[in-house]
Amino acid sequence: MWKENFFLENDYGESSSLVKFDNVVYNHDILLEVSTLDLELSKLNQSAIDFLKIDAEGFDLRVMKGAMDLIKQNKIKIIQFEYNYTWLYAGSTLFEAIEILNSNNYIVFQLRHDGLYNYDYNRFGDFFGYSNLM
Repeated sequence: MWKENFFLENDYGESSSLVKFDNVVYNHDILLEVSTLDLELSKLNQSAIDFLKIDAEGFDLRVMKGAMDLIKQNKIKIIQFEYNYTWLYAGSTLFEAIEILNSNNYIVFQLRHDGLYNYDYNRFGDFFGYSNLM
């Protein structure tokens, strides 16, 4: 466990995050204790997750990295994560997320309104637009 600043947007808006964005007005920040999925599931004596949805306003890749033991052991059946411009502020890339998942036998798809589509990183790269992948 460690501590991180959590930045609170006015009216506790959707851009409140562990990542500070230049284009958002914040009321203040608070110091929070942060953990990982690997550690928390171990504490709960749980060994697997059926469906993990990550929507952490730019902190998504760090959440994924905090579940590396589970990912390496394929203890998470499905991982869905949000991807957008907030990743830029966090210093994260879609390339790194795809590499982590592909190297651990996950196949990455883009989730669209009409279904799942194979995501070709070599063609589309890091586009930093709102998207959900799984």
